[in-house]
Amino acid sequence: MKNKFSEYYYLSEEQLKAIIENNSDNTLYVFDTNAFLSIYDVSKETAETTLEIFEFVGNHSWMPYQVGLEFHRNRINKFKKRRTIIADSKSDMATSTSEIRRIFKDEVLFDKQLDPEIKSLVEKLCKKGEALLADKLTEAEDREKNDVYLSRIENIYSEDKIGNPLNKQQYEVLQKTMDKQWEKKKGLGSKDYDDKKNQFEIYPGNFVFCNAYGDPVIIEEIRNEVSRRNQNQPILENVVFVSNDQKSDFITELANGQNAPQFYLQRYMCEESENYAVPLKQFVQVTLEEFVNHMIGKIPSRSETQITEAAKEIGVLAEKDDFITSVESNEFMGKRKLSKDAFLSMLLEMKIANSSNLMRSLKKMKEIHDLHNPNIPLEQTALIFSKRNENMHWEE
Repeated sequence: MKNKFSEYYYLSEEQLKAIIENNSDNTLYVFDTNAFLSIYDVSKETAETTLEIFEFVGNHSWMPYQVGLEFHRNRINKFKKRRTIIADSKSDMATSTSEIRRIFKDEVLFDKQLDPEIKSLVEKLCKKGEALLADKLTEAEDREKNDVYLSRIENIYSEDKIGNPLNKQQYEVLQKTMDKQWEKKKGLGSKDYDDKKNQFEIYPGNFVFCNAYGDPVIIEEIRNEVSRRNQNQPILENVVFVSNDQKSDFITELANGQNAPQFYLQRYMCEESENYAVPLKQFVQVTLEEFVNHMIGKIPSRSETQITEAAKEIGVLAEKDDFITSVESNEFMGKRKLSKDAFLSMLLEMKIANSSNLMRSLKKMKEIHDLHNPNIPLEQTALIFSKRNENMHWEE
């Protein structure tokens, strides 16, 4: 029975640890796009630690073409976004300093004799703020021109460690398969479809590619690579897929609380078929935070504290991204849309600082809102109930 239904038998902690920390020829490490992009959002220390871990498993790593494509596209967007944030901050600073200077020049409010001293302090403060933002902008521009993180990733992934894009025929076959599953709201990528169904790119081979098929393409590329490697000399047994994607079309929670790839995904990667003669024994998915924690004691230049702190920062970043995704998808609110600012305001009023049960908390508050206050803003409901119940815990 276990062989027939192997995808329903989860690994013990010891078995999982042995596979993740294997770092030998029978295990292939594949990092999702979000793992590479995370180094641009964390501190320099955490980025350096993460890059050293990428390098440590580099000899047994491989990059799907789709991951490389998404990484390069979104890496540019990361820099654009940072420049925009700094530019907006400079604009806000200019407005603020102008107003501060105007206020402190008001002779009705301030004694003329004190004005020179106050003016000097105000000018120092304003100039320091303006200089700081100017330095930040220069730093961002220099970092984009000389991206040392990109250089180190390039050194790990030579051309023979990067997959080839699907051709048009392969893409169309995959597209038809996924469309049938998505019609039933099932299958890998079903959670992304509504958000990405109108996002298109020109793919190598000069055909139009819909971004909704990104995750299925990555899995198909991995499967093709496993088949290619095991065709002549079957030695590849495990794939460790490192991704912060925790959506339910990708991940399922097992009875022991452990997260694992969805059953149909494990079956697809570990079951023999006509064009997949030597399948994997195990297809494992972990978050980047979990993977970094598994590297304690493996990186000579990094202490246990450094790796633990890096993992913690990566985990906080992943939770923040989940918050934003929740707002943008509005999963917990049905058709009603809520701005990001209102969402963050609502979390503060609900006294949720960093809850792992965020979605359950929001759903509970939505039920309260719909029952008692359907005609007022949702964030106002949070404020009212927080004031009435100072010690309440929404996630209970």
